[in-house]
Amino acid sequence: MFWRNNTGAVVFERKNKSSFVRFGSVGSPDIFILSNGKLYGVECKGSTGKLSDAQAEFGRKMMVQGGEYIVAHDLNDVIKVFKGRSGKDEK
Repeated sequence: MFWRNNTGAVVFERKNKSSFVRFGSVGSPDIFILSNGKLYGVECKGSTGKLSDAQAEFGRKMMVQGGEYIVAHDLNDVIKVFKGRSGKDEK
């Protein structure tokens, strides 16, 4: 099971008033994967992308609680984690 984790903020106007709404948790990963009872967080980055301080802290807290935090510069970074944990492909 996996899901895209939308985070960010939006400003919208209604009845001549502006509203600022923040959603999601600051630093949380782009994708969550739940597999065999373990929660994985996947932060997607470009080839030169780096974690923000908030993302690094979220990843540290997730791992302390038994989760896995993956910084993925491409799909192979994710595949390596799942192949490496059991020696076979995740289905």
